[in-house]
Amino acid sequence: MKGSGIWDFMGSNFISLATVLAGVVVIVLDQMGLLPSNIVSSTILGLLALMATSEIVENRKRLSKIEDGLEGLSKQTLEATQGVSVLIFRTNAEALEYAARRMREATQSIDVAAIDKRRSRQSPSLDKYYKGREAAIKSNRVKFRYIGVLDTPRRLESCLKYITNPKLHSYFAGFYQNPEPEIPLVTFTVFDREEVFTRCPFRVGADEGFVAIRSPAVARVFLSYFEELWDKSQKAQTEDDCRQLLAAMSKQ
Repeated sequence: MKGSGIWDFMGSNFISLATVLAGVVVIVLDQMGLLPSNIVSSTILGLLALMATSEIVENRKRLSKIEDGLEGLSKQTLEATQGVSVLIFRTNAEALEYAARRMREATQSIDVAAIDKRRSRQSPSLDKYYKGREAAIKSNRVKFRYIGVLDTPRRLESCLKYITNPKLHSYFAGFYQNPEPEIPLVTFTVFDREEVFTRCPFRVGADEGFVAIRSPAVARVFLSYFEELWDKSQKAQTEDDCRQLLAAMSKQ
């Protein structure tokens, strides 16, 4: 035990230690015949009572510290989970229509990382999603960042109309060349830095499923990953940038 630990131990157990020391002194003096026999037993009994009282007080202090710690942990847990919601969608149509609505409702930012190779099947719900995304981009009210993987020219071509539109000031795009197929990548969207929309469960080759998690803490995790992806992506800010990316893609 380190020096500071010894002093802490002695400070927190002072009464108990003093009681034991006093008891030892009484026993020694009694053995030496220096104490009247009629006060030894009452003195020992008093010391035992004092020690028991000391233990009760110390235990109450320890319990109080534990209660304070639990109260603090409970408060942190409550703050972390307050307002958290998780939606697991029953069908892909339900999920895509929800994402389309969130595109229209976003007020600050939409960050889309479309980095896996799976595609949702063409459907009326997917059309609604595309229309919701386009409405959000053309509104210029939110910062819209898109990260794509160039496994097909269509992804880049679909962004070109936004990149070259001089009326749009809040749309940004970055791309990666076609990654190795062995690396499983997850597509996700973060709305207003507080809600994550992504596939669930994520198993390569499995049927699609989606989940929406509204939690600033969870969103920060995905945003940290998004920022890393964004910083290392090849930006497409002009039509020339897009042409160069397409040229590089054709050489692969």
